[in-house]
Amino acid sequence: MNPSAKRSEATTDARKKVTPPNFDTLRAVKNLKKAEFGDKQAVTLVETLQDAQSELATKADLAEMEFRLRGEMEARFNKLSWHILAVAGGATGTITGILTLVILFAPAK
Repeated sequence: MNPSAKRSEATTDARKKVTPPNFDTLRAVKNLKKAEFGDKQAVTLVETLQDAQSELATKADLAEMEFRLRGEMEARFNKLSWHILAVAGGATGTITGILTLVILFAPAK
C-alpha cells in the first residue's frame, strides 16, 4: 500500500472517534445542568455535539485534499496543453500547405 493511501486510511480511522482536545465534555454537561437541563438531556446534547464534531474535516484532511486536487489540476492542465499544441501544430501545417499551393498555382506575371 502506498504512503498516501496509508495516511488517508489512518486519517479516516482517527476521525471516527476523535473529539477536539478543546471540547471538555464533563464541563459542557455541568454547564448544561446549571442552565437547568436534565441529566439525560445534557448528556444527549453533549454526545450529539461530539458526533457532529467527529465529522468535521481536520487541517490534515484539508491539506491532503488540496494536495490531491492540485495534482489532478496539474495533470489536466498538462493534457490540455498537449491538445492545444496539437491543434496549433495542425493549424500551422494547414496554413503552410495552403500558402504553398497558392504560391505554386499563382498565375505568373
